[in-house]
Amino acid sequence: MKDMMKSKRFSGKSFAWLTFILSLLSLAAALPAVSFAEWNTSTIDSTGNVGSFTSIAEDSNGKTHIGYLDEDNNDLKYATNASGSWTASTIDSSGNVGTFTSIAIDSNNKAHISYYDGYPNYDLKYATNASGEWITSVIDGRSSGDSSSIAIDSNNNVHISYYAEYPDYDLNYATNASGDWVTSTLDSAGNVGFYASIVVNSTNNIHISYYDWSNGDLKYATNIIWTPVSGTWAMENDEYSGTDTAGPFGISLLNNAQTSGSMMIESDLFSRPDGTYLNGLIIFDYNGPNDFKYAAAKDGANLWVIGYSNGDGSWHDIASFSENIDTSRWYRMRVEISGNTVNLYVDDDRDGSGFVFKAGADFSSMGTGQIGLGVRWSHAHFDNFSFGTLPSDAGCSSSDVLCVPAEHSTIQSAVDAALDGDAVRIAQGTYYESINIAKGGAITLEGGWDFTTGDRSDDPALTIIDGSGTERVFYIDPADADLDLTIKGLTIQNGSKAYGDGQPAYNIGSGLLAINNNPYRITLTLLDNVIKNNLTTGYYADAAVAIMAKQENITAVLRGNEIHNNHADADSGGVLLINYTDGKVFDVTMDGNNIHDNTSSFGAGVMLFSDGRQSNPAHVNANIVNNIISNNYAEDCFANADFGGPAYGGGLSVITRRENTADIILEGNMISGNQAVTGAGLFLGVQHWSGCTGPCDARTTLNSSNNTITGNEVPSACSAYANVSNGGGVSINIDPDMAQTSDFNFNGDVISGNGLYDLILEADNRSQAIISISGTGIDELHQYGSRSYDVLCPENGNPLYYRPCILTYTGVLIPD
Repeated sequence: MKDMMKSKRFSGKSFAWLTFILSLLSLAAALPAVSFAEWNTSTIDSTGNVGSFTSIAEDSNGKTHIGYLDEDNNDLKYATNASGSWTASTIDSSGNVGTFTSIAIDSNNKAHISYYDGYPNYDLKYATNASGEWITSVIDGRSSGDSSSIAIDSNNNVHISYYAEYPDYDLNYATNASGDWVTSTLDSAGNVGFYASIVVNSTNNIHISYYDWSNGDLKYATNIIWTPVSGTWAMENDEYSGTDTAGPFGISLLNNAQTSGSMMIESDLFSRPDGTYLNGLIIFDYNGPNDFKYAAAKDGANLWVIGYSNGDGSWHDIASFSENIDTSRWYRMRVEISGNTVNLYVDDDRDGSGFVFKAGADFSSMGTGQIGLGVRWSHAHFDNFSFGTLPSDAGCSSSDVLCVPAEHSTIQSAVDAALDGDAVRIAQGTYYESINIAKGGAITLEGGWDFTTGDRSDDPALTIIDGSGTERVFYIDPADADLDLTIKGLTIQNGSKAYGDGQPAYNIGSGLLAINNNPYRITLTLLDNVIKNNLTTGYYADAAVAIMAKQENITAVLRGNEIHNNHADADSGGVLLINYTDGKVFDVTMDGNNIHDNTSSFGAGVMLFSDGRQSNPAHVNANIVNNIISNNYAEDCFANADFGGPAYGGGLSVITRRENTADIILEGNMISGNQAVTGAGLFLGVQHWSGCTGPCDARTTLNSSNNTITGNEVPSACSAYANVSNGGGVSINIDPDMAQTSDFNFNGDVISGNGLYDLILEADNRSQAIISISGTGIDELHQYGSRSYDVLCPENGNPLYYRPCILTYTGVLIPD
């Protein structure tokens, strides 16, 4: 019974497997045929017993090179298909040669072969066709050459590891890197060095694996070795430490690591508090104790420095950056060398993700001396030391790209060297400069670059130009040709311009002033910048950003900038745009900017003037769209003595004077939370000003649509001046006897909640203004208790007193 059951179970299992196999066959039949590449084998050399001890390499053209032994003749042979077909030749037939063959190809596609000359010579031999013909030589004749392995470095120097036989039984190494062949023993602890294999990495450091016959172990050797030159060096807590108590410097060098004209050196640093001083150095171009260069932390002096030593025991700093250095933490330092230019970056977080530029210097020359670490009268720990070739130059090698500080240590020096069409690329970091652009041409200044990765960040906080509270940051005045300048992705901060301080041009524009004192056009684009904490003081002290057309046309584009926390004693803490020419045009585009928390006596956020002095009128075209203009504060209550009235313009002011004109498009803006006695949100003025008697021809045309003007108000400190002539939202002021009629068109705007009044018109019947209002919400457009309408105009003939007006939605606003 058991047998029957067993048979049934087996039969059922067999049937299941059969069903499974048939289903697989069916599936396979339904699938498309798949072809697999086949190995191609061929005979290269069949002339006798050939092909043992083979070694193969490929050149940059994809051609193959093979070294091998002809056992019948005990010769070294070589085969290659470099010509397009395989050829084989005997390279060395002088003795018992060709075993333990190893081949490498250099950057010129030339072959280098190490091999063993056995009984009776027992030599390490070397063959190469680098000169165009095969040349063989003995490298080591001390009973050596077994288990040879060869490698070529980036300078086409040759490196060979091999086994030294009786009586040494050592791992040996040979190289011609110095120009002559030099051999040395690397390991003699037992019977070591058999089956050696060598490789050279991208920084030309040597790595060798080999067999320890005595212990049956795999061993490894490298020339990345620290060699103390002075001071005391040791491993502490798995970190390399240096202590220098005798001075002037304690130095440890990394063997066979040399300075190059394009390299990056990094190390973590922690200065210990038990030294006389607190510091740590990365050493480069070391040629002796009297000749080396360094980048260092002077923790005690709170300085990051770049300099050199000439052996007198003193620091010779040629560049430095001052900041508080925390002596209780690790920092990561990075030194970038490009030609003769050296830049120091520091990562406060030690993780390699937040390097910030600290200092840059240009040396008169840069050699190929060794690299290492150092201390001076100090005790410091170092960790994670690394070096290599700069991985990217972010286009710095291009003829039309100038890099700061990779090629030029300062932005000013790069600007001075820039030609028409050039781009100045600025690495992330902080630069303490005052930059004067006095040339023409098309030039771009662009921040946010990381030259180690070749990438750019559009975050302006990563690239800062700081005026140190003593200098204007940018002064732009082309003296030789028209200028097309783009400034992108920078933080422009701490600029200062004081009356009578001797800086060029007017007492305006502490962060940036662009002006054409010469008859050259300017096209200026400010894109995605942060402009903050700039201060303009004293008489005629205007604006953090000032752009003034004085002798020729200007086109200005401000897009995506944040302009905040700036102060001017007079006009416009934020932005001043002024056409001051005779008959020229100033074209302005402001798009997507955030202008907030700026202060001045009047016109705190943005002030736009059409203000030419001559009878040939100047004109302004302005497109102001999609901006946020908020929380700006015109802080004086009665600052506008020339105008004869209270301080005006908290958010945006547009003013035309004398015989000049302006056409303004105002669309999609948020103007809120600003403060001024008159026109806290928007002030529109058409003024006589000096030099205009009788009827004047100043005119403003405003087309306003889809703006929100809300929450603007008279400052509480100026409540004594808060009467019916003041407007929290929009104030339109037209001097008497204007020959042209100004047009103000509001369509789809929201003008509400603006303190005393939302819209005020100051004009008499000698200066008519056409106001068209369509689809616009104006709060309190009705009698409010005993107060007047929120849209007001003056009583005929007496601009200081007001009465209710009849508002028509299209046409002339006529006193009731």
